[in-house]
Amino acid sequence: MAVFQLEKVGRSGSRFDPEKSKWFNHQHIQRIPDRELYPAFREALGNNGVECSDDQLQILIPIIKPRITFLHEVWEQAWFFFRAPESYDPSVIKKRWKADTPEKMEQLAGALESCEPFTAESVETFVKGMIAEMEWGMGAIMNAWRLLIVGAAIGPGLFDLAAFLGKEEVIARMKKGIDHIKI
Repeated sequence: MAVFQLEKVGRSGSRFDPEKSKWFNHQHIQRIPDRELYPAFREALGNNGVECSDDQLQILIPIIKPRITFLHEVWEQAWFFFRAPESYDPSVIKKRWKADTPEKMEQLAGALESCEPFTAESVETFVKGMIAEMEWGMGAIMNAWRLLIVGAAIGPGLFDLAAFLGKEEVIARMKKGIDHIKI
């Protein structure tokens, strides 16, 4: 018995749906085991001058994979893991950077010095605890912190990004951003 039957084919012309194609491609990438993506990620990062160890890829791929539809999008979703911002989005500064933000960010940077271990979970607990203790608004602090670390209102979860970067890099990016952003 044949599965395909010509008489069941519709008479109207077929239509290509690019959005459905993107969805299928995204689903396909999500089903590829992380280890099998190492070569593609390594190539995408290498094309941008970044060498990545297996240990880094093991952390990076589960963070980036859900955010991409095509493998050529790896760099646009991963660059901030390897490069500090050179500029800061003016529209985010205008919307999210207030007169008291530099002082709050300096306090946060100073407090992060004592955060141990510097894992995504401990950084999350630490930062959220400080926000609650200081009675700061969660959105105001998280948006300003993202601006300092990434330079824009883009990127994956800040706690994952912070853990990947490490304490010294996070604090260095914060200090550089605080010095650079003036309102």
